[in-house]
Amino acid sequence: MPNRNYNRGRAYEYAIKKRYEKLGYTVFRSAGSHSPADLVAVCPVVLRAATLHAPQTEVIFIQCKTSKKTHCLVEDIEEFHQWARSLGCLGRFFVKGPDGETCYDSDVVYDALQH
Repeated sequence: MPNRNYNRGRAYEYAIKKRYEKLGYTVFRSAGSHSPADLVAVCPVVLRAATLHAPQTEVIFIQCKTSKKTHCLVEDIEEFHQWARSLGCLGRFFVKGPDGETCYDSDVVYDALQH
């Protein structure tokens, strides 16, 4: 019998993956969650006027959590963002709980991407 928590988490990861793909990102899923990020979203960044070299790429590491708790551990979020920054990437930590969805982006909390 399938694990309900695993299925719920996987479905949430795929929902977030689809949102980023609609925004033009190529998204890779880390099956099994044995890495710090559940998803890696990659998108070319438009060249800025000051940058005359090859196009840069934006990389976002994404962690997705489903929880019946009303809050997520601050330490987990901080550790995740520190890890992403250490690699020169953005980090987004999505939490879906009984009060809806929240996205923790670096040190800023904002409503999650619109559907």
